Amino acid sequence: MTDAQTFSFSTGDLSIELAAPEHYQRVGELTAESYFAAGHFDSPDNQYLQFVRKVAERAAQTEIYVVRRAGEIIGSMTLIRAGSEYADIA
Repeated sequence: MTDAQTFSFSTGDLSIELAAPEHYQRVGELTAESYFAAGHFDSPDNQYLQFVRKVAERAAQTEIYVVRRAGEIIGSMTLIRAGSEYADIA
């Protein structure tokens, strides 16, 4: 993807932007914490939760966006295109 193709949006104190490598650790933590907090897994050490923490690997084939509130990353989204090895359903 080129810079001309990236999406970003801001309103009030919220913003959405393409994740940079320095965001990947936080994105991985948030993703794993969200799955665990929702009760999908019995242990935070579950193998799948270790997989979702590998954000750099996912970013090589997908687009990962972060949501910030007042500058702090509070969420993320992964856009997976059909045909990617991450596209289980698409």
